[in-house]
Amino acid sequence: MIDIQFCRLEDFSLCDTWKNEAYNFTPLLAENIDHLSEAIGIPLEL
Repeated sequence: MIDIQFCRLEDFSLCDTWKNEAYNFTPLLAENIDHLSEAIGIPLEL
């Protein structure tokens, strides 16, 4: 049997989480480009 866990979604400030887009947010997208590509349905590559 698959162990599925649900978590509660919470609002948070993106600006507080990623202080600098180029140094914090963009690398996160690059590290997860395959997930982003799947989510939006468009092939992406670096």
